[in-house]
Amino acid sequence: MRKNRKAVARRVTLREESLAENKELGLEAMQEQMDFIFAVLREHGINSRLWMQEYLEAAEKNGGKPPADFEKFLPWNLSAEAKARLSKDSAFSYGKANFIQKGDGTVFHLRKDGTREKIDIGSLTGDEFDKLTSLKTSG
Repeated sequence: MRKNRKAVARRVTLREESLAENKELGLEAMQEQMDFIFAVLREHGINSRLWMQEYLEAAEKNGGKPPADFEKFLPWNLSAEAKARLSKDSAFSYGKANFIQKGDGTVFHLRKDGTREKIDIGSLTGDEFDKLTSLKTSG
């Protein structure tokens, strides 16, 4: 029965899996907050991956707590230099797949033939994601 449940779960999107898992863990409010943060960053043309990376580095330097100068991370308070730095495209890899994320949140899969394919990672099923990344994340 467990294997059948996993097969069914692999047909739901990664976003749906994440939402269900967060609900089970009681993290729905945190999920809503993160969704809001990413929407605000997108609205201001800030690459959420780059912003999050800088924010987490600052939090790590502050003993894992929010940075004392948190307000400087708010999109409307970013210096021109910081906004330029955080609005760039960012490249990342997962498994054997390479991706580019733009400041507006758009993600492109970089195919081996050099072409780009616009994707929404959250709307992929687990099996589709496994195939794309050459990973086996399902059980």
